[in-house]
Amino acid sequence: MAGRKLSAKVEEEVVFMENLLLQCDHLLRKAEEYAAAKKEADSISQQIVRQLQQIRQQAMMKNLGPLADQAGGLSVQCARGSQTMRARTMREGITGFKVMLERVMKATIEADQRQRHEEELRRAAEKEAEKAAAERMAQRVLRESQMGIKAPQAPPPAPDLPAPEVKS
Repeated sequence: MAGRKLSAKVEEEVVFMENLLLQCDHLLRKAEEYAAAKKEADSISQQIVRQLQQIRQQAMMKNLGPLADQAGGLSVQCARGSQTMRARTMREGITGFKVMLERVMKATIEADQRQRHEEELRRAAEKEAEKAAAERMAQRVLRESQMGIKAPQAPPPAPDLPAPEVKS
């Protein structure tokens, strides 16, 4: 992540998604282990399903709905069918989830960078407008001084008057 300037919220989301990528690699290893297993295949399958459900919960807490939906759907699909069908579903589903995760991460980073760029452009435009206004004011004062017209001054402060008495 060196060289990227991101807002705090986006930085947190990107770190979370990078962690999910590591979890996906772990899940793919587990899926291969499941496909090769002769015994205790159901326990491996349950571990994968449980991990996908935890990913779903974590994504929901981070307001990453599409990722949460994908993980939830995949957890349900990985719990159905024969061992060969489950193994294929796990491999393809986890790989698809990983691709989606990378796309979401890239889109999040680009959106944040675009927003930061637009903010910089807006600030530059404001500075230019302030500079132009100050220059116009200086030119006006110069013209008025050349013409012998006094620049407008603030009115003198009002004298302090006693507060009116209120009769009850």
